[in-house]
Amino acid sequence: MLKHLLGFVAIALLLGLASCQTKPDYAGQWAEMTAERIVATFTPTAEGYQVEIGWREEGLAQYEVWTMHAVIEGKDALRYDNGTYVIRRYEHQGDKNYTEETVYADGTGSFTINSDGQLVWRDDKDPNGEPVIFIRANFSKE
Repeated sequence: MLKHLLGFVAIALLLGLASCQTKPDYAGQWAEMTAERIVATFTPTAEGYQVEIGWREEGLAQYEVWTMHAVIEGKDALRYDNGTYVIRRYEHQGDKNYTEETVYADGTGSFTINSDGQLVWRDDKDPNGEPVIFIRANFSKE
């Protein structure tokens, strides 16, 4: 009887460990896969991540920025419904002052990490409906 009970406990533990999957870690920087010019930065919060997506280069005449707070949805996805998209315009390249146009402040979408370890961004406001694929990156200010 004890042998069967121990066997049952061992199997239950193994099944429990097999079903315990670690949640994907989104924290840090991700670069858009094709040109690595767009960077997504994920900063952990108590409920999920604060996300900022924008151009890697500084000093551009026009700079686009997406910001959102993404919360954990299910075991392997993030979802947001408060995204903003703004365009910052500088009069001269390298200026510190800019004008800002809010394109929208009601963005929705999701982030997942695919089987290749790439970040997949699905922006519901994107007119083409195409996901953007990012790879892990670590850019530091020079």
